Amino acid sequence: MHLESEDIIDQPADVIYPLVRDNMSKLVPYLQNVEKIEPIEREELEGGPRIVCRWHPKVEIPSVAKKFVKPETFSWIDHATWDDEHYKVDFYHEPYAAKDLFTVKGTNSFGPWEQDPTKTRLYVCCDVEIYPERLPGMPSFVAKRLRPTIESMIKKMIQPNLTSLGKGLVRYFETQQTK
Repeated sequence: MHLESEDIIDQPADVIYPLVRDNMSKLVPYLQNVEKIEPIEREELEGGPRIVCRWHPKVEIPSVAKKFVKPETFSWIDHATWDDEHYKVDFYHEPYAAKDLFTVKGTNSFGPWEQDPTKTRLYVCCDVEIYPERLPGMPSFVAKRLRPTIESMIKKMIQPNLTSLGKGLVRYFETQQTK
């Protein structure tokens, strides 16, 4: 599955980019289904840091899948390599508990919007592959029957987080203006 999203944020890129790179946890209350973001590692490299965080989503597991699927199954480790010169980040997500359940690879860019350089054009682009038959402890015949349910759950968890960053940033700055 290929996902793309574009948002225009009424803040300059030199405000948006460091906020997302260095203070993503401040945005958690404004992200659609994220419970918390846990920093794991940060390495300062020439050109920009490499940052690793564990994301804890808010996920509702249908009763039919609760026996096989635990909430931590949907947590992921975000490996992000930031390019400070070009205001972009290349990332991949590694599932936390079910190591082979899905793969996500993509790029976010934070550039000045051509029509008004005081605003930021946030562009998110990524590819998602889902492998529900790889859930630990799940018999293959059950995985086949539950595949649509599990794929739907994973899509509901991943897609909003990848495509709602812009909306979360807008809400974040709206609340900052009222303080």
